[in-house]
Amino acid sequence: MSESVEQVGAPPVLEVEDLHKTYPGGTHAVKGVSFTINKGECLGVVGESGSGKSTLAKCLLTLEPASAGRATLEGEPLLQRRGKGLRDIRRRLQVVFQNPASSFNSRLTMYDSLLEPLRTRGFVSPSFVQPGTQRKVAEQLVDLVRLPVSCLDRKPHELSGGEKQRVAIARAISVEPTLLIFDEPTASLDVSIQARVLNLLQELKEELGLSSMFISHDLSAVQFMSERSIVLRGGEIVDRFGRDELFEDGRDQYTKDLIKLFEG
Repeated sequence: MSESVEQVGAPPVLEVEDLHKTYPGGTHAVKGVSFTINKGECLGVVGESGSGKSTLAKCLLTLEPASAGRATLEGEPLLQRRGKGLRDIRRRLQVVFQNPASSFNSRLTMYDSLLEPLRTRGFVSPSFVQPGTQRKVAEQLVDLVRLPVSCLDRKPHELSGGEKQRVAIARAISVEPTLLIFDEPTASLDVSIQARVLNLLQELKEELGLSSMFISHDLSAVQFMSERSIVLRGGEIVDRFGRDELFEDGRDQYTKDLIKLFEG
Protein backbone atom coordinates (compact mmCIF):
# COMPACT_ATOMS: atom_id res chain seq x y z
CA MET A 1 0.00 0.00 0.00
CA SER A 2 1.70 3.14 -1.23
CA GLU A 3 2.53 6.16 0.91
CA SER A 4 4.63 7.69 -1.87
CA VAL A 5 2.82 11.02 -1.94
CA GLU A 6 3.22 11.73 1.79
CA GLN A 7 4.93 15.06 2.40
CA VAL A 8 8.30 14.58 4.05
CA GLY A 9 9.29 16.70 7.05
CA ALA A 10 6.07 18.66 7.62
CA PRO A 11 4.07 17.55 10.69
CA PRO A 12 0.61 16.26 9.74
CA VAL A 13 -2.50 18.28 10.48
CA LEU A 14 -4.26 15.09 11.55
CA GLU A 15 -2.68 11.82 12.63
CA VAL A 16 -4.82 8.79 13.43
CA GLU A 17 -3.30 5.62 14.83
CA ASP A 18 -4.98 2.24 15.37
CA LEU A 19 -8.47 3.71 15.84
CA HIS A 20 -11.27 1.33 16.84
CA LYS A 21 -14.99 1.75 17.40
CA THR A 22 -17.04 -1.11 18.83
CA TYR A 23 -20.73 -0.72 19.59
CA PRO A 24 -22.66 -2.52 22.32
CA GLY A 25 -23.45 -5.98 21.06
CA GLY A 26 -20.02 -6.37 19.53
CA THR A 27 -20.36 -4.60 16.18
CA HIS A 28 -16.81 -3.54 15.27
CA ALA A 29 -17.48 -0.54 13.00
CA VAL A 30 -13.90 0.79 12.78
CA LYS A 31 -10.97 -1.62 13.03
CA GLY A 32 -7.42 -0.41 13.55
CA VAL A 33 -7.56 2.55 11.16
CA SER A 34 -4.36 4.62 10.79
CA PHE A 35 -3.62 7.53 8.45
CA THR A 36 -2.38 11.12 8.29
CA ILE A 37 -3.57 14.29 6.58
CA ASN A 38 -0.99 16.92 5.69
CA LYS A 39 -1.47 20.68 5.59
CA GLY A 40 -3.32 21.79 2.47
CA GLU A 41 -4.11 18.21 1.50
CA CYS A 42 -7.39 16.43 0.90
CA LEU A 43 -7.54 12.78 1.95
CA GLY A 44 -10.29 10.74 0.34
CA VAL A 45 -12.13 8.05 2.30
CA VAL A 46 -14.09 5.76 0.00
CA GLY A 47 -16.23 2.70 0.59
CA GLU A 48 -19.75 1.37 0.30
CA SER A 49 -22.52 2.05 2.82
CA GLY A 50 -21.70 0.33 6.09
CA SER A 51 -17.94 0.38 5.51
CA GLY A 52 -17.31 2.58 8.56
CA LYS A 53 -16.74 5.91 6.81
CA SER A 54 -19.25 8.00 8.74
CA THR A 55 -18.49 6.26 12.04
CA LEU A 56 -14.84 7.19 11.57
CA ALA A 57 -15.86 10.82 10.99
CA LYS A 58 -18.08 10.87 14.09
CA CYS A 59 -15.22 9.58 16.24
CA LEU A 60 -12.85 12.25 14.92
CA LEU A 61 -15.50 14.94 15.44
CA THR A 62 -15.95 13.64 19.02
CA LEU A 63 -19.64 13.06 18.29
CA GLU A 64 -19.07 9.44 19.31
CA PRO A 65 -16.34 8.10 21.59
CA ALA A 66 -13.68 5.92 20.02
CA SER A 67 -13.19 2.55 21.73
CA ALA A 68 -9.40 2.52 21.33
CA GLY A 69 -6.58 4.22 19.49
CA ARG A 70 -5.28 7.76 19.31
CA ALA A 71 -5.67 10.84 17.14
CA THR A 72 -3.90 14.20 17.20
CA LEU A 73 -4.80 17.52 15.59
CA GLU A 74 -1.66 19.55 14.93
CA GLY A 75 0.07 17.39 17.53
CA GLU A 76 -2.58 17.88 20.23
CA PRO A 77 -4.64 14.93 21.52
CA LEU A 78 -8.02 14.93 19.79
CA LEU A 79 -9.94 12.23 21.61
CA GLN A 80 -11.09 12.23 25.25
CA ARG A 81 -11.54 16.02 25.30
CA ARG A 82 -13.88 17.62 27.83
CA GLY A 83 -15.26 21.10 28.55
CA LYS A 84 -13.39 24.02 27.01
CA GLY A 85 -10.92 21.70 25.31
CA LEU A 86 -13.78 19.91 23.56
CA ARG A 87 -15.33 23.21 22.41
CA ASP A 88 -11.98 24.34 21.02
CA ILE A 89 -11.51 21.11 19.10
CA ARG A 90 -15.00 21.36 17.63
CA ARG A 91 -14.20 24.84 16.34
CA ARG A 92 -11.01 23.60 14.72
CA LEU A 93 -12.78 20.60 13.18
CA GLN A 94 -15.73 21.56 10.98
CA VAL A 95 -18.01 19.25 9.03
CA VAL A 96 -20.32 19.51 6.04
CA PHE A 97 -22.88 16.71 6.10
CA GLN A 98 -24.79 14.99 3.31
CA ASN A 99 -28.18 16.60 3.87
CA PRO A 100 -27.92 20.41 3.82
CA ALA A 101 -31.52 20.82 5.03
CA SER A 102 -30.60 19.33 8.41
CA SER A 103 -27.84 21.91 8.87
CA PHE A 104 -30.12 24.91 9.31
CA ASN A 105 -32.80 26.18 11.69
CA SER A 106 -35.92 26.57 9.56
CA ARG A 107 -36.93 29.71 11.46
CA LEU A 108 -33.69 31.61 10.82
CA THR A 109 -32.63 33.45 7.70
CA MET A 110 -29.50 32.21 6.00
CA TYR A 111 -27.81 35.41 7.19
CA ASP A 112 -28.28 34.48 10.85
CA SER A 113 -27.47 30.81 10.27
CA LEU A 114 -24.30 31.68 8.38
CA LEU A 115 -22.98 34.00 11.07
CA GLU A 116 -23.99 31.89 14.08
CA PRO A 117 -20.56 30.22 14.53
CA LEU A 118 -18.75 33.56 14.30
CA ARG A 119 -21.15 35.25 16.72
CA THR A 120 -20.71 32.55 19.35
CA ARG A 121 -16.98 33.31 19.30
CA GLY A 122 -17.28 37.07 19.67
CA PHE A 123 -17.43 37.74 15.92
CA VAL A 124 -13.91 38.02 14.59
CA SER A 125 -13.84 38.44 10.81
CA PRO A 126 -12.13 35.59 8.94
CA SER A 127 -8.67 36.58 7.75
CA PHE A 128 -9.55 35.81 4.12
CA VAL A 129 -12.25 38.52 3.87
CA GLN A 130 -12.11 42.29 4.28
CA PRO A 131 -13.03 43.40 7.84
CA GLY A 132 -16.37 45.16 8.05
CA THR A 133 -19.85 45.00 9.47
CA GLN A 134 -21.40 41.60 10.07
CA ARG A 135 -23.50 42.10 6.94
CA LYS A 136 -20.44 42.89 4.83
CA VAL A 137 -18.64 39.81 6.13
CA ALA A 138 -21.68 37.63 5.36
CA GLU A 139 -21.89 39.06 1.84
CA GLN A 140 -18.23 38.23 1.23
CA LEU A 141 -18.71 34.69 2.53
CA VAL A 142 -21.62 33.92 0.20
CA ASP A 143 -19.76 35.53 -2.68
CA LEU A 144 -16.88 33.17 -1.96
CA VAL A 145 -19.19 30.20 -2.54
CA ARG A 146 -20.62 31.80 -5.70
CA LEU A 147 -24.04 32.78 -4.32
CA PRO A 148 -25.86 36.12 -4.68
CA VAL A 149 -26.13 38.24 -1.54
CA SER A 150 -29.92 38.09 -1.86
CA CYS A 151 -29.81 34.52 -0.52
CA LEU A 152 -28.91 35.90 2.91
CA ASP A 153 -32.44 37.20 3.45
CA ARG A 154 -34.10 33.89 2.63
CA LYS A 155 -34.99 30.97 4.86
CA PRO A 156 -33.86 27.40 4.15
CA HIS A 157 -37.05 26.33 2.37
CA GLU A 158 -36.55 29.15 -0.14
CA LEU A 159 -33.20 27.79 -1.35
CA SER A 160 -32.38 24.75 -3.45
CA GLY A 161 -30.38 21.85 -2.02
CA GLY A 162 -27.27 23.00 -3.84
CA GLU A 163 -27.65 26.55 -2.55
CA LYS A 164 -28.09 25.35 1.03
CA GLN A 165 -25.00 23.16 0.71
CA ARG A 166 -22.99 26.17 -0.47
CA VAL A 167 -24.10 28.16 2.57
CA ALA A 168 -23.14 25.20 4.77
CA ILE A 169 -19.68 25.24 3.18
CA ALA A 170 -19.37 29.01 3.73
CA ARG A 171 -20.36 28.59 7.38
CA ALA A 172 -17.84 25.80 7.90
CA ILE A 173 -14.91 27.76 6.47
CA SER A 174 -15.90 31.00 8.23
CA VAL A 175 -14.22 29.97 11.49
CA GLU A 176 -11.02 29.00 9.64
CA PRO A 177 -10.91 25.42 10.90
CA THR A 178 -7.73 23.39 11.05
CA LEU A 179 -9.49 20.55 9.24
CA LEU A 180 -12.72 20.25 7.27
CA ILE A 181 -14.57 16.95 7.02
CA PHE A 182 -16.92 16.53 4.08
CA ASP A 183 -19.23 13.58 4.74
CA GLU A 184 -20.93 12.66 1.44
CA PRO A 185 -21.46 16.39 0.69
CA THR A 186 -22.95 15.85 -2.78
CA ALA A 187 -24.83 12.58 -2.29
CA SER A 188 -28.26 14.20 -1.79
CA LEU A 189 -27.87 16.66 -4.69
CA ASP A 190 -29.01 16.31 -8.28
CA VAL A 191 -26.31 14.96 -10.58
CA SER A 192 -26.22 18.26 -12.47
CA ILE A 193 -25.45 20.11 -9.23
CA GLN A 194 -22.89 17.65 -7.86
CA ALA A 195 -20.16 18.63 -10.32
CA ARG A 196 -20.63 22.33 -9.55
CA VAL A 197 -20.25 21.76 -5.82
CA LEU A 198 -17.16 19.58 -6.34
CA ASN A 199 -15.61 22.25 -8.56
CA LEU A 200 -16.35 24.85 -5.88
CA LEU A 201 -14.68 22.74 -3.19
CA GLN A 202 -11.61 22.28 -5.35
CA GLU A 203 -11.44 26.04 -6.01
CA LEU A 204 -11.77 26.84 -2.29
CA LYS A 205 -9.08 24.31 -1.46
CA GLU A 206 -6.69 26.08 -3.80
CA GLU A 207 -7.72 29.62 -2.79
CA LEU A 208 -7.64 29.06 0.98
CA GLY A 209 -5.21 26.16 1.34
CA LEU A 210 -7.82 24.00 3.05
CA SER A 211 -6.88 20.75 4.76
CA SER A 212 -9.73 18.27 4.48
CA MET A 213 -11.10 14.76 4.52
CA PHE A 214 -13.55 13.90 1.75
CA ILE A 215 -15.80 10.93 2.53
CA SER A 216 -17.86 9.35 -0.24
CA HIS A 217 -19.09 6.09 -1.73
CA ASP A 218 -18.40 7.67 -5.13
CA LEU A 219 -14.87 6.82 -6.25
CA SER A 220 -14.99 9.36 -9.08
CA ALA A 221 -15.73 12.21 -6.65
CA VAL A 222 -12.99 11.04 -4.28
CA GLN A 223 -10.52 10.75 -7.14
CA PHE A 224 -11.34 14.30 -8.28
CA MET A 225 -10.99 15.85 -4.84
CA SER A 226 -8.14 13.99 -3.16
CA GLU A 227 -4.35 13.80 -3.43
CA ARG A 228 -4.43 10.52 -1.51
CA SER A 229 -7.20 8.08 -0.69
CA ILE A 230 -7.90 5.21 1.66
CA VAL A 231 -10.46 2.49 0.97
CA LEU A 232 -12.59 1.16 3.83
CA ARG A 233 -14.34 -2.17 3.87
CA GLY A 234 -15.94 -3.59 6.98
CA GLY A 235 -14.30 -0.87 9.06
CA GLU A 236 -10.76 -1.69 7.89
CA ILE A 237 -8.43 0.03 5.45
CA VAL A 238 -7.97 -2.44 2.60
CA ASP A 239 -6.14 -0.13 0.19
CA ARG A 240 -4.48 3.27 -0.04
CA PHE A 241 -3.08 5.13 -3.02
CA GLY A 242 -2.17 8.50 -4.48
CA ARG A 243 -4.24 10.19 -7.17
CA ASP A 244 -1.98 8.89 -9.95
CA GLU A 245 -1.80 5.36 -8.54
CA LEU A 246 -5.45 4.29 -8.76
CA PHE A 247 -5.03 2.26 -11.94
CA GLU A 248 -1.62 0.79 -11.12
CA ASP A 249 -1.05 -2.90 -10.48
CA GLY A 250 -1.41 -4.04 -6.90
CA ARG A 251 -4.80 -2.54 -6.08
CA ASP A 252 -6.98 -4.55 -3.71
CA GLN A 253 -9.78 -6.52 -5.39
CA TYR A 254 -12.37 -4.41 -3.58
CA THR A 255 -10.82 -1.27 -5.08
CA LYS A 256 -10.91 -2.92 -8.50
CA ASP A 257 -14.63 -3.57 -8.01
CA LEU A 258 -15.15 0.10 -7.14
CA ILE A 259 -13.21 1.08 -10.26
CA LYS A 260 -15.58 -1.01 -12.37
CA LEU A 261 -18.51 0.93 -10.92
CA PHE A 262 -16.60 4.16 -11.54
CA GLU A 263 -15.95 3.25 -15.18
CA GLY A 264 -19.43 1.89 -15.73
